[in-house]
Amino acid sequence: MNKFIFSLRNIRISFKKLCKAVSYFKGRDLIYIFNNSFCNLKAFKFINKLIKSSLFSMKDNYELINLKFEFFCNKSKIFKRTSYRAKGRCDIIKRRYSNLYLIIYY
Repeated sequence: MNKFIFSLRNIRISFKKLCKAVSYFKGRDLIYIFNNSFCNLKAFKFINKLIKSSLFSMKDNYELINLKFEFFCNKSKIFKRTSYRAKGRCDIIKRRYSNLYLIIYY
């Protein structure tokens, strides 16, 4: 069974939030996900963007009826910044990034 791998890298969202959104799509059909709109969470916007780009690149050459797919996400870089506070203290601000992959089997 052959596969296509599509990815979005260095997305400005934390790994935990992205994993919760990805778990929503288990057991669903890819065309169903493509045709329906979802809530306005930031993670769903990235997932919808990845699905649209992958289906548009595949629609000319392959049938889209019996596709099996899998989402995979992992952690990426973390930027650390400092925020200075009163009395000589400082806080560390962590900016987390993630990677999102869509594997389509045909």
